[in-house]
Amino acid sequence: MKKEKLRYIRKLKGYSQRELAEIIFTEVSNYSRKETGTVKISRSEWIKLAQFLEVPLEEIYQSDSLGKKPIDAYTANLEHEIIILESELLNLYFYEKANSILKEENIYLKRENERLKLELDYFKRK
Repeated sequence: MKKEKLRYIRKLKGYSQRELAEIIFTEVSNYSRKETGTVKISRSEWIKLAQFLEVPLEEIYQSDSLGKKPIDAYTANLEHEIIILESELLNLYFYEKANSILKEENIYLKRENERLKLELDYFKRK
């Protein structure tokens, strides 16, 4: 099944297939097949694409089973929930990583601020 939502968002944001192919570490031709539905997009690839496009996963995700009868509705729903949870977990990881970097930067800036205060005091006394 064609991934129209993904294609629409990609074009709306001004990205080429090449750029998205690089995000999921695949060739452009393979990415094109993924976007047209010939090749399946894995859960981790969906998550990476959503992260890169800065959209919720649900905004681009289209199941490969649409148009086909899923094993059952319960299983299809569980698969969708797993994708959402994996996306949330990845978001949490990135937020924690960014928070850690910001804390380190804050410590550095406080030290630099103290150093500059001492330097300023030195020049004031001269």
